[in-house]
Amino acid sequence: MPLIDPKLKPLIEALVKRRMELGYPQWQVDEIAEWPDRQCSKFENGTRAPTAQRLVEWSKALGLKMVQIRAAGSAEVSERKYRPIDREPPLPLDRITRAKA
Repeated sequence: MPLIDPKLKPLIEALVKRRMELGYPQWQVDEIAEWPDRQCSKFENGTRAPTAQRLVEWSKALGLKMVQIRAAGSAEVSERKYRPIDREPPLPLDRITRAKA
């Protein structure tokens, strides 16, 4: 039985599409959102259901703003034109190195 409410599937698909448009790997979303390793992967493949807070964090990490969450469980996102002031923009992928576990 899937953990993800089918009503959230379009939102999660939109977040995956945005991540891919930006060229971010899943681990980079984890770092930007300050999540544990592989959290983005778990949300995207449906092994973990994101909370409302995690959906907002996920949206922000991808430069989006959550604009409406309905009681039925569906949500909409929109582009935002700002970046959080408390952190620098992500480095280009060619300047990032990740420690091997």
